[in-house]
Amino acid sequence: MQNKTNTFFSPYPENRYAIARRMNLGVFLILAIWYFSYDSDTSNVLPFSYNENTVASSPFISERYYMKQYFMPALLAATAAIALNAHAAPVAIDNTTGMVRFTGEFNASACDLASTDINGGATVPLGSYKTTNLTVANPTTPIQNYPITLTNCDTSVAKKARLSFTGFSDLVDPTLLQLQLGGATGVAVELFDSTNNKLNLGSQSALMPLVAGSNTYQLGARYRRTAPATGSVTAGKANAQATIVISYDDGL
Repeated sequence: MQNKTNTFFSPYPENRYAIARRMNLGVFLILAIWYFSYDSDTSNVLPFSYNENTVASSPFISERYYMKQYFMPALLAATAAIALNAHAAPVAIDNTTGMVRFTGEFNASACDLASTDINGGATVPLGSYKTTNLTVANPTTPIQNYPITLTNCDTSVAKKARLSFTGFSDLVDPTLLQLQLGGATGVAVELFDSTNNKLNLGSQSALMPLVAGSNTYQLGARYRRTAPATGSVTAGKANAQATIVISYDDGL
């Protein structure tokens, strides 16, 4: 902690006010002594019987008379006012107040999703096909498997996991994932869990066991024809996007 030294240029306002009070009181006392001793020399005493005519007859007497009678009392009064004002406490300045909100969260998530699956999202190639490959009799393409990895799993928090996908559902078959607009039509994406069972969009998979550390699951996806028997698949990009959601079970 800094010492509040008594210097006039101190950064502490209370020190500056203390110095100012002392200086002004000192000046006041000097002027008061001067005033009351101004005519202590008997040769310069101004008799109370002097009137303005008598004073006016002598330039010397006139000067000292008006000095003591008018100027010095005014000077003393002004000095006293300054001293009293300096003696007063500094004017209080209101504090500025505000509010700070701190937010955060502690959670007990059992696992993390591997960075390769969350940074920009995982990309799963489903292949390139002719529009005539998907027919009413043969409406699907081969399943393409891809891995999803859970890391830093803590089995004291959960021992099993489920997964689901959310996204825009196909207008013809809501269990399928709709393709992005502006591309191919008459086709959608069909999803599969780690046992290659169909996983309807928005539905949860069966429970999958967790081990401490890292867990990798092989999921699947493929194209499925949604065009009616009298219609056809049209050419274009066949891209789709979904969000994977992992939920946990404590195994009890």
